[in-house]
Amino acid sequence: YFVLPLVVCAALLHPVVAWLLPRQRTPLQEARREYLSELSSFSPATIPAAEDQDHPRNQGLSMHALQHFWEHFKRFVLERNMHFVVANIVEPLTEKRQTSFVSLLQGKPVSYFVSHSWATPFQHFVQCLQRHTAFTGALEPTYWICSFANNQWDIAKEIGTDVLDSAFAKVLQSGVQGVVMVLDQQVQPLTRVWCLFEFLLSSQLQLDVVFATDLGVLGDQGASPDIALQIGRKLRTLQVANCHASAEEDKQRIFQFIRCRMGSLANMDIQIRQQMSRILQHLELETCIPGSSHVACRCLGLAHALFAVYFI
Repeated sequence: YFVLPLVVCAALLHPVVAWLLPRQRTPLQEARREYLSELSSFSPATIPAAEDQDHPRNQGLSMHALQHFWEHFKRFVLERNMHFVVANIVEPLTEKRQTSFVSLLQGKPVSYFVSHSWATPFQHFVQCLQRHTAFTGALEPTYWICSFANNQWDIAKEIGTDVLDSAFAKVLQSGVQGVVMVLDQQVQPLTRVWCLFEFLLSSQLQLDVVFATDLGVLGDQGASPDIALQIGRKLRTLQVANCHASAEEDKQRIFQFIRCRMGSLANMDIQIRQQMSRILQHLELETCIPGSSHVACRCLGLAHALFAVYFI
């Protein structure tokens, strides 16, 4: 007697339950929905001429927008890195429009190009750029950050068929104010092929390159002197051939570009060391002035010496 009523109830409730279940959001899904609804709170950017709207130089993200993003999602990100942020936040937010994250906010002209490793914890990444913003003294600097500026739904287009045709190279060649290399304790950018390519191109274009840490910009008061020592150690053993890229195709494409431009990967090793040596030497001279931190000065000097020996 009880089976039939149960079967009838189950049959009646099944469509209702099936309708409700997909609509139950996880906390992260709800946070993404709330974030999209808040985007209107940002003041509209100055929209470039129609033909320039999609140019990488106009895909800048303001520091204010980056901080808002972090504050909204930090309880989910925690110590995770950019890989998690892109897969679980950036891509779901842009899936409907199949566009870049920056396009959701209307991109702004780029002030600074950011070179970084996706393996760096995102919280550390944000802190480094906060320190850089304070270092510049600018009210609202904008940053070109590949994970936010590139359309993750069409990466092939962003990378192009030639490395100089990539979004990375286009931004660097567009007259940005400078380049920020985000460093962690492992100085991971010096192990990434794209980062070394960006550094080399920046040097050839005579762009100012600064190294940002979570304690400050290298050479500035408060920055961790340990990072300078790590750079020195890393450069002593630097070999571009042993560096990594997420896509093997990208790695080989950059290697081919280097060989065509410089003759060999070993020649690029030498040029990167020379450029880094000049930067560290310049920082050492700027830091070692009366009243400066003796520890910071000494560590910059050691960093410079650590791999200067390589050339002796």
